[in-house]
Amino acid sequence: MLAANNHNDPYDDSNVLPFSLGQPHRYQPDDMLPDVAAAGRIRFTDLAAADRAWVVAVLTQRGVTADDLATRLRCSKRSIQLVRADPLCTIMTEWLTAQTLADTLAHQVSVTTRDAALAQDAHDKTIAALKAKLSNVLDQLKVTHQRWQSERHRAEVMAKYLPHRKPHRPQAPANTDPLF
Repeated sequence: MLAANNHNDPYDDSNVLPFSLGQPHRYQPDDMLPDVAAAGRIRFTDLAAADRAWVVAVLTQRGVTADDLATRLRCSKRSIQLVRADPLCTIMTEWLTAQTLADTLAHQVSVTTRDAALAQDAHDKTIAALKAKLSNVLDQLKVTHQRWQSERHRAEVMAKYLPHRKPHRPQAPANTDPLF
């Protein structure tokens, strides 16, 4: 049986690789690195390949041209173009685009949700106001109907017990001289 720490094995890469083969190495981008690079405080040659791709992808997303990137990172324009053509930079650019779109959509959803809540509140207030007005109108109608019923009853009683007379019109005297 072979020992676990056999250093004579020519195929043993455990002492060469900084990580085990069972667990993939996960790159964590530094959010401050693009700002430092944009300020011109770091050189292109000081960055690892993944950091170069990250810096170029972020600054390209912000609208920085290849010439400006080359000037800020103190390298050639060709080096920037090579990094932009790198699949890692392409994937990072696509991820940044997707992240920007997701942030935009999340903002739109929150704004739409807020607007819907405000509209719902306004709708509820309008319904409450209309219900109050309808209740007020119905109360006034009820009072008016009761008043009309009592006045109608009084009119019926008066018509029943008071004799019905024609209105008195003055009569012209019978013996008058013609005007003409």
